[in-house]
Amino acid sequence: MVQVVTLGLLFGWHFSHVSHFIGQHQKSYENVRIILNVHPDEVKIREDGISIRAFNNSFDHQGVQAFIPLESPKLQQSFQNNSQDLQLEVAGNLGPLAQPTNVNQFDFRRIMYGKKVYYNLNKTQLINVRQLPLKSYQAWMHHWRKKLLDRCQQFAEPLRSYCAGIILGEQTDFLKENSEKLRNLGIIHLFCISGLHVFYFIKLIEKIGILLRIDRETLFTIQMVVLPVYFVFGGGSTSLFRAVTLVLIKLVAQRLRLNFRGGVEAWCIVLLINLWLNPFVLLQMGGQLSYLLSLVLISQSTTSSLKISFKLFLVEIPIILFSMYKIHLLTVLFNLLCVPLFSSLVIPAVLIAFCFPLTASVINQVIIGVEWGLQRLDQLPGLLLIGKPSRWLVMFLLVIALKIVSTDAQILKKRLFKVYWLTWIATGVYFRLLPFGEVTFFDVGQGDSILIREPFNRSVTMVDTGGKLRFGSRQKQTSTIAKNSSINYLQSIGISKIDTLCLTHQDVDHIGEAKAVLQNLKVQQLLFPAGVEKTDNFRY
Repeated sequence: MVQVVTLGLLFGWHFSHVSHFIGQHQKSYENVRIILNVHPDEVKIREDGISIRAFNNSFDHQGVQAFIPLESPKLQQSFQNNSQDLQLEVAGNLGPLAQPTNVNQFDFRRIMYGKKVYYNLNKTQLINVRQLPLKSYQAWMHHWRKKLLDRCQQFAEPLRSYCAGIILGEQTDFLKENSEKLRNLGIIHLFCISGLHVFYFIKLIEKIGILLRIDRETLFTIQMVVLPVYFVFGGGSTSLFRAVTLVLIKLVAQRLRLNFRGGVEAWCIVLLINLWLNPFVLLQMGGQLSYLLSLVLISQSTTSSLKISFKLFLVEIPIILFSMYKIHLLTVLFNLLCVPLFSSLVIPAVLIAFCFPLTASVINQVIIGVEWGLQRLDQLPGLLLIGKPSRWLVMFLLVIALKIVSTDAQILKKRLFKVYWLTWIATGVYFRLLPFGEVTFFDVGQGDSILIREPFNRSVTMVDTGGKLRFGSRQKQTSTIAKNSSINYLQSIGISKIDTLCLTHQDVDHIGEAKAVLQNLKVQQLLFPAGVEKTDNFRY
């Protein structure tokens, strides 16, 4: 109890301090002229400019994210080829990060705050660019990470994105677009708990040490230095932090001859360190899955893959439903198939291709085959849309799930099973029979999108979808306005079907997201003004 109270007071003070610090950065400043320091691997090339995340600014030395329009393709290419820290002189409006404006919309601030980014720069104008010399260790590490990212760019998709994602922790556009099927299959945790490349990395260092006859003390020093460096190279994700820190703690424990029983104590230390450095880690699905599922793996004595997969399934259901609102009934089967596939084939193959580019064309065919298999699995029936349970219900079901996977008392386990599944059935029935109606206006920017739902879901009507105006030549549609607003909200309350979709007129800001709505929701009937279907813009 003394330990619990001490840690509670310490972390309570720390979280309060962080909250107060963030509150101090919620002011807006117009027409500011500041200098931003940016790592080369934090510059993303977009269609008409660059997206950056600065680690320092001359205003108050805090992190800033910004989009900088660039008209010159030559200037864009110079940013693409750069591998040194940059000092950008810019002008614009400095303000707090945008908060969600629709119910159940994803809060991007939690990720940015964890990365020490507190500002967003709007209406940005680039004034001057200057390369900074490679003086610090941090600058050198980001320099080489950019070089390694450029190395990944020489491969074709999907190998390019697999290399960047698995080895360097870089979330490419390809991975973002294809992550939906991993979430639907319930195997998104493969990228949250694996840390398998860290295991391969440590084993590689040990093998090289044995071949070179390096003594144990020197090998320990090498591992202690190399692992933090790889953490930076790997993108600093939550799962990578957990894996690297856990290995470092075990190495120190072996050196000091400390005995951690079953690894749970080491897991607790890693979690406390991560919470201190990033208080938002457990407010993200990746952090929740990474720590909860790794705890289940560490605490299990069984070696049965089926039992372990089922226990992981029980624990991840509340987390996945809270963030994604749907779960696949075949997730246990998918885990049995995909976990050994990734650990024994995908990760080793990606590492081989990265180290020996001559093998890339062959290995890319293997990755294409894996992607094809995942797409076929995603088409299997069994995906259930439930809705978003409340936080308290998620906590309650998590406690029950953890008790089920940790207890050996069969009578208690059977009772808990009944409570667990009956609670989910009751939750699903509640969302299907919501006893109240609503008229909801979604924030879609300039246009309109309205939901009209009768009590007990007797009818669901959507008027317009919103959309983003795009000027100039017709470009690939990348807008996700409806997915972050109306589609996301409807799925969060367990609705997958719209009885009537009304498209009032052909303006893009009113019906531009109709394609996204039709692809993600079942639409019973479509209403639009007579004659408007003859116009090219409406048909497109």
